[in-house]
Amino acid sequence: MDSDWMVIRSRTSRVRRLCGQLDCEIINNPRFIDDEVFIALNQPPKPEPLFTRLVTIEWRNFWPVSHMLLRVAAGPSVLHLSFPDFTERFHDDLFSDMGEECTDTLSNLATLYPSVTSFNLINPPSMPVLVPRLSAAVDCWPNLVSLTCGELLPDVTHRLLYLPSLRSLTIRLPENIYQGESGADAGTTDQPATATLRYLHLTGDPEDTVRFLTKFPQKLLTHTLVLKTQVAESPTELLPLFEGVSTMFSPQHLEAITWFGDADVREFEDSDTSHYHVAWFLQPAMTFHSIEPLLAFDNLVSVELQTCRSISLCDADLEQMGRCWKHLRSLMLGSQRGWDSLNELPTVFGLATLIELLPDLETLAISLNGYQLSSMDDEEIDTLRARCSQASRSLRSLDLLDTMFDESATIAAKAIAAVVPEACEVDAWNPRSFGIQERYGYEFVSQYQLEWARVDERLKMLRAGYDI
Repeated sequence: MDSDWMVIRSRTSRVRRLCGQLDCEIINNPRFIDDEVFIALNQPPKPEPLFTRLVTIEWRNFWPVSHMLLRVAAGPSVLHLSFPDFTERFHDDLFSDMGEECTDTLSNLATLYPSVTSFNLINPPSMPVLVPRLSAAVDCWPNLVSLTCGELLPDVTHRLLYLPSLRSLTIRLPENIYQGESGADAGTTDQPATATLRYLHLTGDPEDTVRFLTKFPQKLLTHTLVLKTQVAESPTELLPLFEGVSTMFSPQHLEAITWFGDADVREFEDSDTSHYHVAWFLQPAMTFHSIEPLLAFDNLVSVELQTCRSISLCDADLEQMGRCWKHLRSLMLGSQRGWDSLNELPTVFGLATLIELLPDLETLAISLNGYQLSSMDDEEIDTLRARCSQASRSLRSLDLLDTMFDESATIAAKAIAAVVPEACEVDAWNPRSFGIQERYGYEFVSQYQLEWARVDERLKMLRAGYDI
């Protein structure tokens, strides 16, 4: 055993990155094999860290016994700790009981790894016992640069924005984080946030998200903002969310914003067939009024807004976006589920205006009025072509999402060719878009995929120089 130990020590002293994975399909009873290995490693006395040059630990397929690895590899040289699939491993009650030794190890991470600057472990909602333990660890890392985590205690969550070294933060706000607060208790803190974040990703209830952001008396210096919130039942509840964003973030710093609204879906069981069906709660459309506060950020280069609601915008709305977001390179509106709008939709003329106003635009996802697109006459198309001949040629990808094309595929192809550059890839009714299929149903989507295929065929012929 002593000779084996010396061989192990001679090798581990040179390890800088440790990646572990337990594969149940390849190794029988990996937890027991793992257990024996780590017990052997722990037997000899350890006057100094085993992995003296170890900087990064990435451990996949985390099992409760993995806490032994964390103790074996502990040391001040480790800067990066990552458990990328922890949530998937412990997402249900099957693995929710980790054992006291494992949870104790996780709560002592700051002692085992005092120098950590990057931490990735998203604790699932099914394990509330980890919230105070991980909070205690995170609160003891003053030099954090990057943190990806689930729920933490409210006071620790707030203190993160006072870490001057923090550059990337991904976190889920605790449920009912401000329950019982009112009046002065719900007010701001005295100290302005000092973190200058390159990336901030918040998941939580819309109201709690706004209250979290407005806790700070000074605008947050954030470059990229990602919000995941539940879809509210009233369209007016989107407005305070985006108003809170416009109030609490510096327009000089914010360059990219992404918002995901969780789909408001209910499952119910058919008592006759015992099959589950999905019922959509019809929410009012997301309109320009609800997202108008975001126009205050005139340095944005990327905007992505995803919602299960229908989206209703007109040509004038697109023009206003183009005039305010002059530096946009990417604009994705409802690209996951489409617009599903029976209300007002922008026309191809609004699309042309947007492209003219955004010379750097490279990626665009938008739905158009398909009836108008397919019913243009030759004079209108010629006017459109002359108007767009001097427009920017930077557009590389145009997704027309759930644009409902009429039978006039040739006219639609000519109108699209008149607006977008030849190098631009154009798509619609993408069969890989699960959200659009879920919204409309397979048969409906298949029908319009055939309509788009006819338009796409004629568009390619036009670009190849054929007269159609």
